Amino acid sequence: MKLIKMMLCAACALSLAVACDKSEDDSVLIPVDKTFLGELSVDQTDGTFFRQQEVQVRYEMNTDATPVTMNIYMYRVQFAEAMPVKLDMTIPAVEFTVADGAIELSGDGIVPLAMGGEFPQYTITDLQGRIENGRMTLSMTCGKYPLTYTGIAMYEYAVE
Repeated sequence: MKLIKMMLCAACALSLAVACDKSEDDSVLIPVDKTFLGELSVDQTDGTFFRQQEVQVRYEMNTDATPVTMNIYMYRVQFAEAMPVKLDMTIPAVEFTVADGAIELSGDGIVPLAMGGEFPQYTITDLQGRIENGRMTLSMTCGKYPLTYTGIAMYEYAVE
């Protein structure tokens, strides 16, 4: 079992190393796909916050777009204690720039996708984020609910 885990880790490292895209600054390579594990905090707009631990968030470069954008996937998220299901949500076509080894994210008016369709009532506004040194931070308003996410890269490999 230990050998299988080691082989899987090696395969992931190899695929990450070859799955890179050059940023606008040719000296910086950024992974095309990366997953983070962290905390989601949602302002319930009544003075309370709902927090969910161990939330996986992954970005994936959308290299078919011009300019290149990224899709952000949030897995098994719950936005309130009373929410009956955890769902997977996609925030498509997030704009980004690369400067000084960090990826700066931004977006406004983005309609998220979940459960096979669009959710315009939860349009993402004021999205700001940063990916740097194996950490991702996001802040945005989802519908009328401000939320933040802070996560650490699940798989950190040096890529040059």
